[in-house]
Amino acid sequence: MIKKWRWSMMVLLGLLVFSIITVIKPVPVAAAETNRVLLVYDSKNTVAHGEKKIDVLQRILTSMNLSVKTVKASNYHAGELNATYTGVITMVNWRQAGLKNTQFETDRAHFTGIKLHIGDCLTGTEAKDLQGKIKVLNEQQLILKNGNDQQLLPFSDHLEVLDQLPVNAIKVGQLTSQQTDQKTYDYGVIVGKNAYLPYLKTRGLSLLVAEQTITQLFGQTQQYQPLLTFTDVSPYANLKVLDQLSEYCYKRKIPFAISTTTVADNTDLQAFAQFTAFLRRIEKRNGVIFVQAPVIGGATQSDGQRLSEMFTSYLVSFSRYQVYPVGISAPGYWNQDQVLRRNSLAKANHWLLLPNTDVTYLKQDNKSQVANQSFMAVSAASLTTIQNQSQIKFNVPTAVTVLVPSSMKKIHIVEREISGLGFQWFNFAQSKTSTEIKSGTTTVNYRQGKYYVNGSEEPITMSDQAHTKESVQPKTKVLFKSFFKTQGQIIGVFFGIVFIVLLIFILIGRRIYRNMFKR
Repeated sequence: MIKKWRWSMMVLLGLLVFSIITVIKPVPVAAAETNRVLLVYDSKNTVAHGEKKIDVLQRILTSMNLSVKTVKASNYHAGELNATYTGVITMVNWRQAGLKNTQFETDRAHFTGIKLHIGDCLTGTEAKDLQGKIKVLNEQQLILKNGNDQQLLPFSDHLEVLDQLPVNAIKVGQLTSQQTDQKTYDYGVIVGKNAYLPYLKTRGLSLLVAEQTITQLFGQTQQYQPLLTFTDVSPYANLKVLDQLSEYCYKRKIPFAISTTTVADNTDLQAFAQFTAFLRRIEKRNGVIFVQAPVIGGATQSDGQRLSEMFTSYLVSFSRYQVYPVGISAPGYWNQDQVLRRNSLAKANHWLLLPNTDVTYLKQDNKSQVANQSFMAVSAASLTTIQNQSQIKFNVPTAVTVLVPSSMKKIHIVEREISGLGFQWFNFAQSKTSTEIKSGTTTVNYRQGKYYVNGSEEPITMSDQAHTKESVQPKTKVLFKSFFKTQGQIIGVFFGIVFIVLLIFILIGRRIYRNMFKR
């Protein structure tokens, strides 16, 4: 009996020891089969425009239908990188700062999903996972080549590349030195679930090759036709220029889109009717319209409802004149803000994400969401320095943007720019794409060249004749005027009180002065 009791105790003790060892031993963090990615960066480094690199990376990932949570390394907490993420991206914008977060480095080392490192400070563990050796290039100007495309890069004082890579490494793009003994290094490197990019640019061939590396790493191999998009359109723009550009595209069978701001008030005036007449011409010329988010300033979280009402007003006012947007365009940071995203982008299933300008958050959460399709905006001017532009391949849905010039004198420059690109442009009317914008009780759809409002087809029947007299109003984007209304009233009351008090003091002073002489 005693022997059996001892034997039972030994078995229980063994199980207890095994359990303790299992708990203490680090367990690899298995990646989930989701579309979530964790982006961890060291610094925005605004001197080197690091915030723009973060923005362009966020927009790339959104166009890949990947939801992104962005975290500064110093704010990372142990366990944040968990099994709910399919991948993690490390981004170093400032070599002198670096990540310097051991909790993140530990979690990343145990993470079994996709890992991408962008920039300097590649750790020994990361280099080991990539099975390569780190090589530092100092003070060189390199040429980036990818297939038949190539571009001369700016001078670099410090660049870390990988050397002595395994035979199974996937290499995307090559960096070639201009020295007498010309040397070649790999740009994008993929080994299994691990990848490395020595740097990230916001334009040119470097951006396109980075996109190719990232999409290939995440198993996305589809290529896309770019969407020609005219920007800087508003009711106050030179609409004659826009009209001629749309006619130019129509005669050459070039499909296109515009991104336009609009107004929520005074939509019953003749000026708005003229504006919408030009937009109807665009619709009839196989162009589509993205309604652009307004510039904001001085806003708070409580203004979210006002923003939602503005977009409803936009849609209703446009529909009254048979203008039907297919999606919403906005700077990328709108997708990093809970209030802005929920009250604007969430109303549409097609987005056009523009580079950030005049960033104003209402409730920043850095948790970007996805739409059915998101176009990442890239300026046409940023592609002109690439040789063999017609050979360029786009690995994410991309809107190649062209600014509408302010005068007819520059229109031929834009036409030559479009002709010189030589792309096969994306055509909404010939695609199987079904767009939808829903705001209030109005739902607008676009399918294969036809518009539907609340389920009923709506042909464009209204006249598109408009007076071509240019607006004398200053060229500006629509602001959230109501955001400043309360502040303006308070200031007005304050100055009114100050004026009354000063007037009283003047009257008292005048009386005292007169009494001095009466004595």
